[in-house]
Amino acid sequence: MVNQLTAVALSIITLVFPIRGREFWRQGKEIEHLDNLTKLVQERKLPATWLINYDALDDSQIIDRLKNLPKNQEIGVFSEITRKLANDSHVYYDWLNGPWTSANKLFLSGYKREDRLLLIDQLFSKFKESEKVSSKK
Repeated sequence: MVNQLTAVALSIITLVFPIRGREFWRQGKEIEHLDNLTKLVQERKLPATWLINYDALDDSQIIDRLKNLPKNQEIGVFSEITRKLANDSHVYYDWLNGPWTSANKLFLSGYKREDRLLLIDQLFSKFKESEKVSSKK
């Protein structure tokens, strides 16, 4: 059995935190929730990956927090499909039938190939064009 500190030292564990837009936050919409989480990771000097979804790319407070993380923290995209991403990509999003957490809405596999390409292009172009997160120090 490997203890927690040994596992981190051996790079066996990678902490991955998906960051959604605040409308999806369960505990409240205050930025302090993200601040507390990033502080906890930084205090322990743990490497981590923060995956930001499309909706959160419009939130300047979230972006500022992630942009200023130390170098042992990675930033990436969270390719979860939201209604906003689908609308901005001009892809049909079936918001009337079933919850947003349904696999056919949330995952790329629920969309036709040509729609997947539109969704991916929109997500990555928004991530890159802003240079908010992708130019992290």
